[in-house]
Amino acid sequence: MSTTRTRRIGLIATAGVMALSSLAVAAMPVAAATEREKRGVCTGTSDWELELEREHGRIEINLDVDTTRVNRQWRVRMKHDGKLFVNTLRRTDRDRDIEIERHRNDTPGTDRIWFKAVDQVNGEVCKGSLTI
Repeated sequence: MSTTRTRRIGLIATAGVMALSSLAVAAMPVAAATEREKRGVCTGTSDWELELEREHGRIEINLDVDTTRVNRQWRVRMKHDGKLFVNTLRRTDRDRDIEIERHRNDTPGTDRIWFKAVDQVNGEVCKGSLTI
């Protein structure tokens, strides 16, 4: 067998293996992980950040309200597609913020997360929503 023919056979075999490899990769299921983030300001001096991450059939929800006062009580409500899933009183920590993390089942289609946080002393309101 000539060296030219041997090289051709080697190139053809290599191309075949590469083609099959690319098909195998294309056939693998892709995990749909999506992240969204939104920030806003409240009616007073506070601000907020809402983060959503969709992964493996669940939605991780992180809410952070940054205030200017330590040990201030806030009423926090959160809804997923209009259904209430958080209704709690939280006090701001040493860093003057409130952090809430929850996990929800990912429903078919677009998911909307809404929240409202109200300072129980001065009535300051933080609210926002985000879809994923």
